[in-house]
Amino acid sequence: MLDIKTTVQFREFQTNEVQTKLNWVDRIEPKNLDIKSVVTIKNSHELSLTIQPQDHVQHEWLEIYLEPQAKLSLTISQDTTSQSAFFIRLFQSESSQSDVLFRNKTISHMVIQVDLNEAAATTKIRGLLEANQSQELTIDTIVTHHAPATESNQLIKTILYDDSTTEFNGSVLIKPSASKAVAHQVNRNLLLSDTAKALTRPHLRIQTNDVECSHGATVGQLNDDELFYLQSRGLMHDQAKQLLIEGFAQLDFTN
Repeated sequence: MLDIKTTVQFREFQTNEVQTKLNWVDRIEPKNLDIKSVVTIKNSHELSLTIQPQDHVQHEWLEIYLEPQAKLSLTISQDTTSQSAFFIRLFQSESSQSDVLFRNKTISHMVIQVDLNEAAATTKIRGLLEANQSQELTIDTIVTHHAPATESNQLIKTILYDDSTTEFNGSVLIKPSASKAVAHQVNRNLLLSDTAKALTRPHLRIQTNDVECSHGATVGQLNDDELFYLQSRGLMHDQAKQLLIEGFAQLDFTN
């Protein structure tokens, strides 16, 4: 957690559906600035939130509490920041829904942790890492099912160029109190270089019966047959390659 022995500034955040208050905690150290923001979404309200990590911030923490039947759509969008770590923590109450989407090219380490604390809470986590040169990017997801009939779906993809490395650590825990839980986790990795490396560690721990769970990971390169087919249709090699990469990067659960 961040040290909170500093100036606290309150800023209003307004959406069409709900008004909430962000609690920003700024901590200045010799070479970095840390920010913590805390959001509460009230009963049956909806919040659509887009976060763009700031270039001068090294560590950022976002904590969101979803009250019963609250809905959250969270997008993490960035291309150029030099931020080293971004932490997201969600606490979900009964029948709340969260949908987290991120595309990361530069944040060294992202952590997304979700606690499904009450019955029928659901979460979706979709994300894409793109690494090139000698970059090393890590994503950790930690989802805990504490209550019955909770549901989580995760789809994490990586695209790697040059000598880059990505690491996925995915943890799903089904507690003894979470009967009839549903949890699915998929990690797909596309290597566009012989020297790129994708490390994948999906982990599923089940402590009760009557659940529906799956997890898996794939690591591969572009399909030569698909490249040949597109080129036979008149596309140049680079155009065909880019089209396949863009298709892979789609973040829907059917792809």
